[in-house]
Amino acid sequence: MMNGNIPDKQWSRLRASILREYKSTLKKVYQSREAGYKGQRVDFKPLTIFGPVGVGKSMIIESIARELGVAFKSITLANLSEADLVGLPIVDDEYENDKKTGQKVTTYSRNNKLPTGKEHKNQNGELDDGPNGILLLDECTTASPAVQRTLNSLLDSNRGYGDHYTLPIGWKVILAGNGPEDGGTYMAFDFAKATRGPIYHVKAEFGEWKPWALKNNISPYILAFLSQDESALYRAPDDMAEAEMGYCFPNPRTWANFALAIDDEDLDLSRIYSSNSAKCKEDREFLEDMAEGNLGGPMAATFCAYIKCSQNLMNVEEILSGEYKTKKDAFANMTTEGAYITGQNLVRTLTNILSESIPVESEDSFMPEFDAATEAKVINVCDWLARFSKKSTMGTAEGMNKVFSTPKTSNGKDVAVMILRDLSESVPHFDDVMLSLTMKRENDANMKAFDELLQDACNLKGI
Repeated sequence: MMNGNIPDKQWSRLRASILREYKSTLKKVYQSREAGYKGQRVDFKPLTIFGPVGVGKSMIIESIARELGVAFKSITLANLSEADLVGLPIVDDEYENDKKTGQKVTTYSRNNKLPTGKEHKNQNGELDDGPNGILLLDECTTASPAVQRTLNSLLDSNRGYGDHYTLPIGWKVILAGNGPEDGGTYMAFDFAKATRGPIYHVKAEFGEWKPWALKNNISPYILAFLSQDESALYRAPDDMAEAEMGYCFPNPRTWANFALAIDDEDLDLSRIYSSNSAKCKEDREFLEDMAEGNLGGPMAATFCAYIKCSQNLMNVEEILSGEYKTKKDAFANMTTEGAYITGQNLVRTLTNILSESIPVESEDSFMPEFDAATEAKVINVCDWLARFSKKSTMGTAEGMNKVFSTPKTSNGKDVAVMILRDLSESVPHFDDVMLSLTMKRENDANMKAFDELLQDACNLKGI
């Protein structure tokens, strides 16, 4: 809890609260206006979120706006001056001048980053203006004192500056920044803003970050590594002054940057340390350089050691085709690390397959049906999960005790539950295919042989 007074919140819980509050208040805002603001006027109250460097505050706030289907704008306050918010003074020739005196009137220009209320989409086809939206004022604790004072008029009941700018009624302001103990630059956050709306503090948690990582195709090796050591997602230096001096350390942002770097190069991490070819040598050097530059030396060494120790991966294509069934003792040498990585590879591959599959409506059922080849792959996955879940114990890879102080041991069912949960949460249409197959099995004789295995896989998820 930051400063003992600002409550720590999990992103998932805070996200749900923001979504609920926005929808509820938006309805009341328009009802209040339609009633001519008789009685108490209803407006959006600003929300402030503090959190560590790289925790993903800006990214998640934008994702909330996209989920709501409203516009999103972001202004980085650290780069602004007071005039940037209020606007530069200009002489308005169109204004109703005093004809007797002939005096000109000074008004102010508007910052083009402030919302106008008129619908507009950016180059990516995403709403960045419109009647309803979320305005993110980022790095609020690094803004100059003059900018912080100027913000107060935008956050109070005026919701604007004089008579030349008013925030559209369907817009909510969210401020984000680093707290005094979060690292990064912290100048101040004055008391006046602290009384205008709720304030929360968020921190990096793997359980909150993982759904985003799965949807954004983060490397399965990274997800498997963090699944076994969740504290590695965010590990700030003991002395935060080091971070402020530019030293890198692992956090959600740097893990995402690292994942993008190695994904762009299409590195084969399954054999990068097992071959002495010139290509693998170059790939190893690239992997280690990118890890050090994004995660810092200690975490880079740990992650690369993990990749080196993680062997005995099962080929995902053999799972999808069912070929693994022809191999004797297919699970015999599977380690905990290999199982985690195989599972995440499976999530990524199935996501690509089902994203490209277009379900067609069945003539005799309201459930979507997929082509036979796609259904066969899902059946083989369920079969593999059910068989794999019966593996009672799994050891850790040789040398893994040098990677983790207490290497995680597991059993097949634990890992199968995790994989099936990730498949359900991240793979498009996966639950639809499962339900479609479940419904078909009563009428399709060919499904009866698979019934028991499919039910075992469903039971893992609690269906």
